[in-house]
Amino acid sequence: MDLWAKDLTPTTELRSWYHEEKEDRYDEFVKKYRDELEKGQADLAEFAGHDSIVLLTAVKDVEASHVPILLDYLETELKRALHNWGCSLFWNPPLPR
Repeated sequence: MDLWAKDLTPTTELRSWYHEEKEDRYDEFVKKYRDELEKGQADLAEFAGHDSIVLLTAVKDVEASHVPILLDYLETELKRALHNWGCSLFWNPPLPR
């Protein structure tokens, strides 16, 4: 592993809030986490120079986690930049669409 972009994960406060009532809060969690990503201080240029970007996670319920939101953010907001850097984005296993 070359890079651990911890600043792309949800804040501790947001994760804790979400896990208190996961069943009822996912839609709002998506909005809040997306807002964190858009306002965040992540230096996405640190992905430049990598042939591939592989997302790893330890979450048990991937579909109800931050991972699909992060993947969507990277695909939609950074697709052009990743292409310009010569990178590809992979998720294993593939997320259902």
